[in-house]
Amino acid sequence: MTRKSLLTLAVVLVPLIAASVLSGCGGSGGEAAFFTVSEGNSYGPNGAIAFASFGGNGLRYINTINQQGGAVTTLTPSDNDSDLLDEGGFNPAYSPDGTLVAMASRRGPSNDLYLISATSGDRPALLTQLTTDPGSDTQPAWSPDGTKIAFTTNRDGDNNIYTVTVADPTQQVAVDQDPANDQWACFDPTGTKIAFQSDRAGNTDIWVKDLVGGGLTQVTTSPDRDEQPAWSPDGNTILFTSNRAGDFDLWSVAPDGLGLTQVTSDARSDGYPDWRPDGTRITFTRDRQVWVSDPNGANQKQLTRTY
Repeated sequence: MTRKSLLTLAVVLVPLIAASVLSGCGGSGGEAAFFTVSEGNSYGPNGAIAFASFGGNGLRYINTINQQGGAVTTLTPSDNDSDLLDEGGFNPAYSPDGTLVAMASRRGPSNDLYLISATSGDRPALLTQLTTDPGSDTQPAWSPDGTKIAFTTNRDGDNNIYTVTVADPTQQVAVDQDPANDQWACFDPTGTKIAFQSDRAGNTDIWVKDLVGGGLTQVTTSPDRDEQPAWSPDGNTILFTSNRAGDFDLWSVAPDGLGLTQVTSDARSDGYPDWRPDGTRITFTRDRQVWVSDPNGANQKQLTRTY
C-alpha cells in the first residue's frame, strides 16, 4: 500500500471508529464506550458529559455521553477528507443553559476558542469563533450567567488568564498578567471571582482572583502540584487535582484554604474535576477515561474504556 493510500485510510478510519462507538458501545445498558480521553470533561445541566478524545489521525474530537455511559454523540465529526483544518476540538465546556459547548480548536494557524451547538455540534457550520489572536487560546470556562468565558492564552509570552464577552468577542480583558504560568480558570457561582492554578509562588498552587476588588488569595500551599480547580455550585468548595499524597488524586478545599480533604485515593491518575450544575455529582478523568462519582468520591462509575 502506498504512503498516500495509508494517509487516506487513516483519515477515513476516524468517522468509522466514531460510528462503531455510536452503534455498538455505550448503549442503554451502561456498558463503557471505547475512547482515549485527552484531558478534562464538562458536566452539562441535563446530565450529559462532554469530553475530548483522540481520533485515528491524531486530532482530538468532542463527544458527549450520558451518566450511564450511553447515548454517545460526536459533536465534531471528521468530514472524511484530507484537510484537517476544519475539524476536531478539545477543552469542551457546557454553557450554563446547556445549549452551547465552548471549545478550543486549531482551525487555522493557532488554537482559538469556538462555540458549537450542544446537540448538532459544528455541522453544518460553526456557530461562533470567539478569538483570533495568533497566540494559543485554550481551556474555556463559562461565567454563571453565560455572558463571559475565562480562558488561558499565551498571547503575552506566557500563560495568562483572560475573559471574553460572548455577545461581543472583541471585548477581551486580562484577569492577571503575572509573569507566571497561570492556567485552568473557573468562576465562582457569583461570577465575581476566578480560581486558577499558578506557579507564581514557586510551585503550582490554587489561587483566587477577586474580579471586583482585585484581591488575590493563595488557597493552597503544598510543595507538590495543586492543579485544575473546579468551584462547587454552592460556592463552598473548590475541587482540584494534587499529587501531594504521592500520585494524582482529587482533593477539596474551602475557598479560604480551610477544610482540606482527599476525595479519591486510587493508584491511577485522577484529574480534571468538574461539577454537575446541581452539585450532586462530579466528573473527572482517571488514566484517560471518563468517570463520575459523588462529590465526596463515593459511588464511582467508569463511563469509557480503552480498547
